[in-house]
Formats: sequence, structure tokens, C-alpha cells
Amino acid sequence: KATNLLINNPAPINNYFGSVLFKPGVPVICIPTTSGTGCEQSGGAVITDTKKNAKGAVSTGAPTLAIVDPELTIGLPRSLTLAGAMDAFAHSVEIATSVYPTYFAEILMLDGVKKIMKHLPIVLEDGNNIEAREKIMFASSVAGSAFSISYPHLGHAIGHSLGTKFHLPHGFAVISCLPKVIEYVALSVPDQVIRLGEAMGIILEKNVTREEIGKHVGHAIQIFKSHHGVPSLKDMGLSLEDALSVTPMVFDDVMYMFSPRM
Repeated sequence: KATNLLINNPAPINNYFGSVLFKPGVPVICIPTTSGTGCEQSGGAVITDTKKNAKGAVSTGAPTLAIVDPELTIGLPRSLTLAGAMDAFAHSVEIATSVYPTYFAEILMLDGVKKIMKHLPIVLEDGNNIEAREKIMFASSVAGSAFSISYPHLGHAIGHSLGTKFHLPHGFAVISCLPKVIEYVALSVPDQVIRLGEAMGIILEKNVTREEIGKHVGHAIQIFKSHHGVPSLKDMGLSLEDALSVTPMVFDDVMYMFSPRM
């Protein structure tokens, strides 16, 4: 999508970060071979600016056509299957708990959470299970389409920053701090986090505090990702100091990419 933008506009691509002042490209067809980003449905592209060591977004407009075929993910290694599913899961969780929610997006995202939780164990056990592959790819693609009406939030800002500086797999980076992120956002959107918990099979007692809501649902996300072998930041070679070092980048990412929705 970014290459398409440069067909009728002069390089470099970072001239167009956050801008809509450019000539349209040619018709473009996207055919995903992983189930994670859902970018075949979204109107943007995320590009690493190697000079500024930061990720930026280009508003390219949605592709002319997306061909979403789960057969193209057969044979995908377990690690890429898992990382992609974690990205789709994080998209679904964050969009469902946005501070600028839409009922339509929330319903779709909670369904995506259910699909990924149900079918990911099947795919990781049997990568040739086309039905399970289809369900996860559907969840990924629908989350990508939801970017037009809502956005992920702090989890992706953290993941973008960690991934940019330390070159971590994107899906693992964005899921790494999501349990704590959900604890944090539950203080602002407790009802949405309760509905997220229900989609994950968690029924909370009445009169629970916002802090308790966040801790219960955040813990469930931690169990989910750990159960499937998602590596921790420490497992990926990062120290606490490494993680804290991206704090300025996280705030820049929030302001630069997500401020219209936060």
C-alpha cells in the first residue's frame, strides 16, 4: 500500500506520515498470507522510519480488493501463526476497550476474541486444520476493517516502540504489556472491560471495583498468552531497563498515531 502511494508521489515515504495531501495511486489488490495485521482491510500502512527510529502511519486508503484465503496460511510455522494471532487478539481487545467506542466495532471485536481463543489451540496443534485457520483469519481481517471506525490504544503504542527499538516480533510486542494495559483502561471504561471478560469466559461478581475488574481480566489475558507459549520480554532478551527506555517513544507514538481517538 505504501509503494502504491509512491507511484504518483515523490519519495521518501515519511513525507506522508499523518498526511492526506497526496495523489491517489493505482488500484491495489491485497492478498494476506498470515492472520494478524488485517491490513488488507485497513486504510493505512505502518512504516518504520529508520532515520528517526520510529514507526509512522500513512493513510493510503483501503485497498481496491482484498482476497482473504485461509488456505494461504497452511504451512505457516507455529511461531508466525502464534505471533499473528496475538496481534489480531490485541487489535480486538484494544478496539473493544477504546475510549472512543462504537457499538458496531465492539460487537465485532468481542466476537473476534471468542474466535481466536477457541480456535488458536486447534491451529497450534494442527496447522492444517482449515476450519480453525479460517476462523482466525476472519477475526484478523474483521479487526483490520474496524480500524476505519476505531483504533487500538496503549498496548499498540508500547508494542510499536518495543518493536522499533529492539526488533521484536510485532504480535509478541503488542501482547507483552496488554494485561497491565487492560488493568489501566479498566479505570476509565470498566463496563467495556467487563464485556471483554465475558467474551473470554469470565463472569465477575456484582459491585466489583474498577481495579478488581482490570486485575481479573488482565490476569486472564496473561494466562491466555502464557499458556500458548508467548515469550515474555525477559525471554526475548530485554531487561527492565530496556523496557523502561522506550517510555518517551510510547508517549510520542500515542500522540502521533492515536491522538485522534484518545
